[in-house]
Amino acid sequence: MIARADVDTALEEVRPLVQADGADLVLEAVDDAGGQVVLKLDLANVSCLECVLPPELLHTMISDAFSRRVPGLAGVVVDDPREEG
Repeated sequence: MIARADVDTALEEVRPLVQADGADLVLEAVDDAGGQVVLKLDLANVSCLECVLPPELLHTMISDAFSRRVPGLAGVVVDDPREEG
């Protein structure tokens, strides 16, 4: 079982990576059965999309932080609207 407190701690660690550019990370779901956390990158208040960390780097940094902080985690899914289409 994934502890919500561990997820919250990891989320607070990674949110500043995008908040400086006006973006935010929102917890969408915690899938205990699959061992996954689903996050959504909120770009509603971003004036410069190119200023936000590139998707690949952002996903790597988020995965690393969550792996360190959340025991039993199988993976992190980041819903990044920049990757659509």
